[in-house]
Amino acid sequence: MQYFIFFLCLIFQLFACKQVEVQKTVGPLVKRHVHLLGDTPITVTTSTYGRLSDVVFIRLHDNEETAEKAALQILEERGGTVISIENKGNRTIRFLFQEKNYVFDRNRMFTKKAIRESMQHLGSYHPAAAKEVQEFSAAILKLIPKNAVTIALHNNADEGYSILSYNTDPLLRQSAKAVHRNKTLDADNFFITTNATLFHMLKKENYNVVLQNNATAIDDGSLSVYMGKTHSAYVNVEAQHGHLQEQARMLKGLLQQINTLN
Repeated sequence: MQYFIFFLCLIFQLFACKQVEVQKTVGPLVKRHVHLLGDTPITVTTSTYGRLSDVVFIRLHDNEETAEKAALQILEERGGTVISIENKGNRTIRFLFQEKNYVFDRNRMFTKKAIRESMQHLGSYHPAAAKEVQEFSAAILKLIPKNAVTIALHNNADEGYSILSYNTDPLLRQSAKAVHRNKTLDADNFFITTNATLFHMLKKENYNVVLQNNATAIDDGSLSVYMGKTHSAYVNVEAQHGHLQEQARMLKGLLQQINTLN
């Protein structure tokens, strides 16, 4: 009888340990980088899951929450790093410099020309304040490892910016070298890439995808333009706000193609 009770206790302990092991999750290594933009501190967070450094997700706009949730789903399963600019849910960044406020769009900060245009459009411009923005964008770029594929995470509004815009907008037509559309998919959910190989892979899988024309793309100061000019592998994953599972599916499909490049 004693042996039977001992045997039952042993089974219970093994089962309990197995349950703990299954439910155990490893959280990310989180680093917070505080950059002083003029007199205003801006926090940039890097969250690294595991040791993989072949891809880096970047979330430039703090108000695009569906993109963040989709990325976290993938990172917890696969591993990788996500870079996020924390700005209390605001799309633009406001900072104080020499007792005056300036505003810019964080996805219009990667070229000097676009920084000036963004600041003029959203408020006022001063060369010294613009230099502060340049230094901030340079700090962001330093967080991206060399040879990693950069995956930008963005959300759009229904019937706004979509893959159809590359047929109707003359400036976007100039920025596109090739466009592939799958009419069975929502036009709001699509990829933009600077890399011809990835474009053809995603086209073969019948995703909505745009190949950026890196030579003629309009200089809007976006990360895609910067990556195109520097011949870096970059993919923007655009999806409509609220399309969480679709954006997660797109990310999984994209990573499957990236894995074949390695």
